[in-house]
Amino acid sequence: MNTIRTFTALLKDTTEDTRITFYHPGTIPTPVSSNRVASNIEYLNLVVNLPNIPAVGEYSGRTILFELFASNQWIQVARLDFRPGIVPYTVDLIEALWGERAAVLSPDSKLACKLLDTGYGYLSENETLSIYGSATEQIEFNQDTIIQQLN
Repeated sequence: MNTIRTFTALLKDTTEDTRITFYHPGTIPTPVSSNRVASNIEYLNLVVNLPNIPAVGEYSGRTILFELFASNQWIQVARLDFRPGIVPYTVDLIEALWGERAAVLSPDSKLACKLLDTGYGYLSENETLSIYGSATEQIEFNQDTIIQQLN
């Protein structure tokens, strides 16, 4: 069984390097917890609106780190530096993170981001980062669960 789910995350007024989980494949509301959801992320975008960023060469001095939780550990997937002078702009995160047009995530995985203070601070009052995307989620039924549902 497939379902389409959209998700969003808004980062603003951030003053610490906290990991923010913005996508985790869904859970199934059944009494049996062995059913799992795998997902195929079809689009994932980051809208950057940083009107006050200081220019340091061709970069802004602001950096965001993207991480994937898999096999019980966080793995750095990508590190992006923001461009100054173009506000707002959009980054195709699927291409930036995986170099492909779709990303498949296992049921126990998570996607998160974290702003890094590289010497130029975090987000100020009127600066925002918006992450939005859509995933087709597929329920993987445990064979025992199917038998229970038929009885």
